[in-house]
Amino acid sequence: MSTPYTAQFFSGISDGSRRSALRVLPLVFALHPVRSVVDVGCGAGAWLNAARQLGLSDVVGIDGDYVNREQLEIPADRFVATDLSKLTPAVLSSLGPATQRTFDLAISMEVAEHLPPSSANGLVDSLCGLAPVVLFSAALPYQGGTNHINERFPSYWVTHFARNGFLPIDAIRWPVWDDANVEWWYRQNALLFVSQAVLVTNGKLAAARALTRDGALDVIHPAHYQRVVDWAIKASTASKA
Repeated sequence: MSTPYTAQFFSGISDGSRRSALRVLPLVFALHPVRSVVDVGCGAGAWLNAARQLGLSDVVGIDGDYVNREQLEIPADRFVATDLSKLTPAVLSSLGPATQRTFDLAISMEVAEHLPPSSANGLVDSLCGLAPVVLFSAALPYQGGTNHINERFPSYWVTHFARNGFLPIDAIRWPVWDDANVEWWYRQNALLFVSQAVLVTNGKLAAARALTRDGALDVIHPAHYQRVVDWAIKASTASKA
């Protein structure tokens, strides 16, 4: 069966993902001690590669069987293949020891928009079951990209995480907002979602949560805004030609 997620697709995004991860993950680690991490929608494993460069050895990546194993940036035995559109906590439990456990951190970066709306609950429930802290990024409306079928503002995802008792912490975007080493979509979309139990015991995360403005999460990075304006101008010019 054909897939838009080819070797060329992953090759085109890996360098930027890895570079971004090396800037973003230290910010997460400074707020929350991390010894293990799972990446749901890991692709070739660029974010986990960065985690390993930062000293973590306990990593697991989960993605579709379409991922070319020769492209993996993590050991092959650290990769678990499954259909993300059908992911649920029950499915995770059926995949073997690698996912029959919890981690310190779960990440899912620019993945959710590739899955149908009917998969949103299963994805978020799975992330919340895997770790008490989730680093999450998903495309905004009109962001554009390969097979983007559920682009949503962060407030949409906040409601899904809230069902699991997880609250948003907006402590990642602003430190990297102007960092050209981080891809603009991560600068625009990356949030932490944290279980309320962790907030009781982790003072740094609790302080960051107190500073989070829940009503101001749906922000647009200037890079995205400029792209949308450029598209609108081009479309208007073409219609008048």
